[in-house]
Amino acid sequence: MTTTVKDVMTTLVVSVGKDAPFKEMAAALRQNRVSAFPVLDDSGQVIGVVSEADLLTKEALDGGYDGMPGMITGLLRHKEQAKARGITAGDLMTRPAVTVAPDETVESAARLMRKNKVKRLPVVDADGHLAGIISRADVLAVFDRSDEEIGREITGEVIHEGMTTMKTTVEDVMTTQVVAVRSGASFKEMAARLRLSRVSAFPVLDDGGRVIGVVSEADMLVKEVLNADHTGALTAMLHRREQEKADGLIASDLMTHPAVTVTPQDSVEHAARLMYTLQVKRLPVIDSGGQLVGIISRTDVLAIFDRPDEEIKDEITGHVIPVELLEDPHQFAVSVQAGVVTLEGSPETASLGRALVRKVRHVQGVVAVRDRLSYPDVYPVVGPLF
Repeated sequence: MTTTVKDVMTTLVVSVGKDAPFKEMAAALRQNRVSAFPVLDDSGQVIGVVSEADLLTKEALDGGYDGMPGMITGLLRHKEQAKARGITAGDLMTRPAVTVAPDETVESAARLMRKNKVKRLPVVDADGHLAGIISRADVLAVFDRSDEEIGREITGEVIHEGMTTMKTTVEDVMTTQVVAVRSGASFKEMAARLRLSRVSAFPVLDDGGRVIGVVSEADMLVKEVLNADHTGALTAMLHRREQEKADGLIASDLMTHPAVTVTPQDSVEHAARLMYTLQVKRLPVIDSGGQLVGIISRTDVLAIFDRPDEEIKDEITGHVIPVELLEDPHQFAVSVQAGVVTLEGSPETASLGRALVRKVRHVQGVVAVRDRLSYPDVYPVVGPLF
């Protein structure tokens, strides 16, 4: 099953016209509890995006830098100074907007978010008009499918000629001895835990033992650096969000929340995708009641790549091609080296070739896929695909 953007996008979207003033935008953010919205031109086409960061740039530069010496003001990035002078959405917005179409895959949207380092994408129709918006949370909704359904599509649960496809769960590789702190833990307590336990982050638990956030070395260092002797103009130039974190004295003030979590029954591939999409190094593992039962890190995920190359090749040629795609494996040349699969051959159709690449990419232990297929009617997707 391929999930498209229209399957998970939000259709009720807060947006503003290009002439919306600063106050109207600030009120829209506050009242609708969103962190960004699309900007539309007079015909309703999406032309940009305004975020909290864009508004805070104007607020900070208009409110705090007027009295600075010329040299300090000159140190500010030109783009931020230009945004600071803006009054309307058209002046403040980031442009052009990175958008997706309703029929594009969720995977494509996730890649765009990662490539452009954005948290959401406006969804536009063929005429460029706003049809919805897709966020990281919407992307993660595709993982709500059952383990059985995921198993059938990705690795299969079929026994073929004595071979069973391999599926590793989070429970198989997670660490169960987890260093965690309560929401009321002080800065000094957390710093001591980091140092003594030699970890770089830990989950934060509420009074009921449920995971509510994560505190990392980066969160701690923000406070440490901002409490050091940085005075006057230099302190004013530090990011506002980091300054807010610096004021926190306990775990609940400093933590990143909500925590992105997985369950013991989730596949390791699921965990790896979450880490990749959200750029995090570790994920707390929770049970059905939200209680902490372990943690999975990038190192734990990499454990699945110990699978021998020959075993990976056998699954592709003995299961993926003949069983899942119902094709003759002899029409393709498959080689595997250090987990990197190279596919060669001439699929009958472009859709067959793309399906093969997609399925091979999800075989347990595959690090990357090099697409060297000769497509009959379209150019292949440029590899490697991770």
